[in-house]
Amino acid sequence: MSTFNYSYTIGFPKDTKITMTQAFEALRIKCREPMKFVPVMVGCEVIEESLTYIKRSITLNTGEGVIEEVYLYTPSLVTFKSNMGTYITNILSEDVNGDLYLTFTFSMPIRSVVAGSEEETAEKESVRELAAGTAEKSLRSILEMLDEGLLN
Repeated sequence: MSTFNYSYTIGFPKDTKITMTQAFEALRIKCREPMKFVPVMVGCEVIEESLTYIKRSITLNTGEGVIEEVYLYTPSLVTFKSNMGTYITNILSEDVNGDLYLTFTFSMPIRSVVAGSEEETAEKESVRELAAGTAEKSLRSILEMLDEGLLN
């Protein structure tokens, strides 16, 4: 078994008039409707929900089902922990100039490969591309929601 650890930070376009509150609202929507943000997710059922917690059942494009516990820390952090051992964070932050950024961190067990093998290297590269694509798709979805007036 191997573990994939990765972070990806993407900045909101400087000409975008989005607030951290609006961006966090988009992340809250992402927790309930991840299919708009995460290409490998094709279904989601919310099992339990409060203002700061969501338990959901996700269906992946492989047909595999995953249970995730999601914690929302307003105004800037969402954590996702799955029954498969995956731990993901979405963090909103500003730099010294007030520019808004979205950072994803991923810690994922890769059970199908042996640590140090060529298969591990190839699998980690594939997962790295998937992780980066997820972050970029999430940002695009947030900006589309902003353009459509769906964020407070």
